[in-house]
Amino acid sequence: MKMNIVVCGHDAAGKSCLIESARQSAKQIGEEAVNFIEAPAPEPGQPPGDYAALVEKLALGTPQEGEMGKTFVCRWFCLAAANGDQDFDLEFMEAAGSKCLLVVTTADPLDVEQLADLLIKLGRRVPAERIVAVSTTKDVGLPRLLHQSFILAALDTPAPEAAPKNATADPDQLAEEDPAQLILWAAGRAFAIAAVPLPLADVAPLVANEAYMIYRLGCCYGYSLSESTIANFIGCIGASLVGKFVASFIPFLKAPIAAAVTYAVGMTAKEYFASGMSLEPDDLRRKFKSFEEAARSFKWQ
Repeated sequence: MKMNIVVCGHDAAGKSCLIESARQSAKQIGEEAVNFIEAPAPEPGQPPGDYAALVEKLALGTPQEGEMGKTFVCRWFCLAAANGDQDFDLEFMEAAGSKCLLVVTTADPLDVEQLADLLIKLGRRVPAERIVAVSTTKDVGLPRLLHQSFILAALDTPAPEAAPKNATADPDQLAEEDPAQLILWAAGRAFAIAAVPLPLADVAPLVANEAYMIYRLGCCYGYSLSESTIANFIGCIGASLVGKFVASFIPFLKAPIAAAVTYAVGMTAKEYFASGMSLEPDDLRRKFKSFEEAARSFKWQ
């Protein structure tokens, strides 16, 4: 699996510098799987909606034969911190919708209070989980930006179609009948996905598989979950994606790790929904850790 990241915004918003820094960070998790595309700056007088359509066209591109469904896409709109919350920028984010992250660049000149004030202002128009402040000179914020990008791209992509050999049941049927069986189905699927012997090639499909599992578990308990709710739950647990990134570096262990982490996320989500979504973040993290430790002793093959 490959990932296209389209980087857009005005001139002097730090696009080129961000791309170069992000490439260096991406080397740590498999540079060949990430393709950065720098979009031209918006033309004077160009409506934000038209610019959003241009960025979307660049993001989707024209898939070559055999590549359909094998590329994940994310969009980064760069906002120079010194320019504040410009109307065009915020209107573009509204037009782009949930498919785009707002990246606050060149934040170094601002002190902590100034940056916090800017983020609060931006948060009135853009969901907080879609705003990431970075410093390319200090290499701050880039890991979170890449992390959020994989979540966003995966949630915007249908769950992987490949299923493990021992997963023959329809997942929709399983979700309606037995949440525990759905979790085992998703964990087995994660094992199969993680068997891909390429760095990073399994990360986005694993996130998509995990997000689909959480969504179906929510349905079991009468909840229709939004993308942001799923992303917030994954972020609250914290260790889930960390485990997957680590798994990408351990060829002989990554499939069992992916299965164990997916199982732990699913069991934690099951208890969360069964509680009426009342469990506190600390409780969720404790439960996740306990389930993960238990799952690492399972035989997934």
